[in-house]
Order: sequence, then structure tokens, then C-alpha cells
Amino acid sequence: MSKILLFVASIFLLSACSTAETTRTLDERPSIGFSNVPKDAEIIIDGLNMGLAGDFDGKTRSLTLVNGSHKVKLVHNGQEILSQNIYLNGPSVTILRP
Repeated sequence: MSKILLFVASIFLLSACSTAETTRTLDERPSIGFSNVPKDAEIIIDGLNMGLAGDFDGKTRSLTLVNGSHKVKLVHNGQEILSQNIYLNGPSVTILRP
């Protein structure tokens, strides 16, 4: 019985020693960020609320979209502060400013 326990324990310990491989992929989709806007401004893209502008500065984090045309709006305190039609294509970050 102790040999079985020793065998199971050694298998468990050896499995922790196996190497891991991490594969990174490049996201080919375009993304947008916002500059000089209130951090709590709501982002509305193609009629859908996508979060707050302060979360997407385009440097540390950007909002990934699909290629094509998009209607982008920023709303702050009920007022539209940006309304822009944009066309995005390829792996790039577009920074929008009001």
C-alpha cells in the first residue's frame, strides 16, 4: 500500500515539473482610444454602450472593433460631446478627440 502511495505522490510531483508553452497571437482587428475626454463619458458605438472613455486611452488599453464603418458617440452628463463616423481597417489604434 505504501508503494502505491509513493508512486502516486511521485507522479503528482513530476507532473508539476513539466514545461509549459505559451503561444501569443497578434490581434489583427483595429481598435480605438480616447484623448482629452471626461473619464466618465459613455462610449456608444453603432448604438451599443461600450463602457467609459476613461477605460480606453489607446495606450494602455484600447477598445477592439471589427473592420468597417462605425458610428462613435461620447455622451457625458446626458450631452453628446463627440459624434463621428469612422472607418477602421487593419491592426491599428485610432485615437479620437472631441
